[in-house]
Amino acid sequence: MTGKLADTVMSVRNGEQIARKYQPIVYNPSTPAQVAQRAKLKLLSQLSAIMAPVIAFRKIGAVSSRNLFTKKNFHATSFADNTASVNLESVKLTSSVVSLPALSLVRGASSITASLVTATALDVSRVCYAAFLKQGDQTLRLIANPVVNASPDDINFSTVINLEGQQDEVVVYAYGVRDNTEAARVVFGNLEAPLTSDIAHIVTTSMLTENDITLTETVAETSVYSE
Repeated sequence: MTGKLADTVMSVRNGEQIARKYQPIVYNPSTPAQVAQRAKLKLLSQLSAIMAPVIAFRKIGAVSSRNLFTKKNFHATSFADNTASVNLESVKLTSSVVSLPALSLVRGASSITASLVTATALDVSRVCYAAFLKQGDQTLRLIANPVVNASPDDINFSTVINLEGQQDEVVVYAYGVRDNTEAARVVFGNLEAPLTSDIAHIVTTSMLTENDITLTETVAETSVYSE
């Protein structure tokens, strides 16, 4: 049950029914610390909406993957001059289990070649990329999220990202996935021709257990336009 009945407000929190007395006057001070906290949380909420198709935190009970994203990335935010900001190179899209090597970006006039540096001993089955155009201080637009499978001919998981002729700054994230069971490999087959929702769907689905997949730490690099 949710809603207000007489002087009682009903709600559900983490699956539990809550009933509390209606308080028409709420004491809500706005100390500098509270203003900063709220601004940071609002910014992360907006960022999680932009990055929702590629956020790879697995939902835990009633806690959504976007809420986990907010909790995981709060450390990357700061507040100054009444404005919240986030260090995009510190933002993580996955849980940190195994670190990827550094991400290399080589930019041309209309595309970026992304690859992992010294990935020869990397024990992952595929690497998922997410590329965003940075249009303004806090404005991102997802332009590509290719998935690159392990190949003897390409040990660095290289991929080419089309920039659609844009000259904006670009932020590229990458994370690896390792198949541990036959069941996981069947599910991961969806990533051979991925849609923007495939990556998040695979890693957040309850069909897989922790033993089925291993996610790696997200690597991010900001690329300024250059020929």
